[in-house]
Amino acid sequence: MNLTSLSFDQLPTSMKSEFVCRYGSHVLTRRNTVFDIYLYELNDFYVEIWCQRYKKAIDSIEILTLDEVVESYLDELELVF
Repeated sequence: MNLTSLSFDQLPTSMKSEFVCRYGSHVLTRRNTVFDIYLYELNDFYVEIWCQRYKKAIDSIEILTLDEVVESYLDELELVF
């Protein structure tokens, strides 16, 4: 299924999460004190799913540019290579 980032951004959160789980490819996970943040590649763009760790609930689903991915995940990427 082909969906642009603009079309994806207009979907309600429940449809975004279903779409990412069905068609996205998990890339990396990072954590902070409150959230588990899952990075997915979807078609030609990246998506982060922010989940509240203790509530086990999705807080937000955000589209990222490649530059934002590199900046946010630089530490994790250095460990992989």
